[in-house]
Amino acid sequence: MKKRIYLVFFILIFSMIMVFASSGEKAINQKMHKISPRNFEQPTKKQLETLKVYETHKIESDSLLFNKNIKKFTNYSFNIYTYRTSLYRGSFMLWSRDVVEWQSNGTKIISSSGWQEVGYVFPNIAHAKGIVLIYKTSTFHKYRATKTIGAGVVTPWGDVKIYSQDVTDYVVVYANGDAEWY
Repeated sequence: MKKRIYLVFFILIFSMIMVFASSGEKAINQKMHKISPRNFEQPTKKQLETLKVYETHKIESDSLLFNKNIKKFTNYSFNIYTYRTSLYRGSFMLWSRDVVEWQSNGTKIISSSGWQEVGYVFPNIAHAKGIVLIYKTSTFHKYRATKTIGAGVVTPWGDVKIYSQDVTDYVVVYANGDAEWY
């Protein structure tokens, strides 16, 4: 009998908390809608031109390996473009993504950087081992991306692996915005 009273009391308190929380949220949202848009600074025409972004369509296939290339118009006055290419391997159970981003004026690469993302669901294991710039000239940069995939159990003292394999991908990015994965 006492357990039922406590359960009813708990449900009553919980429902009251939820009602008050939702009414407070509505009041906050109503206040947010009263903010005047004139309080914010409007961007100039040149700033809007600078912020234009042009993207190529995502290249996807039914296979578990695809590339994605994006082109952004970053500086209107100097014709500097920011490009990004990525390579995705795997499925939702075990995946890795290698990304390289670079800035170019069309004839010369100004800067470039790369990063990795990995994810897995038990019992799979994936570790990013790094993406490294291995060769560069003014017209192209070459990167090496290494990751470890496998199966096993992750523990605080290290992984207990049934099997594992290192996978290495290479990408060459060019000043004209092209990228080549192999």
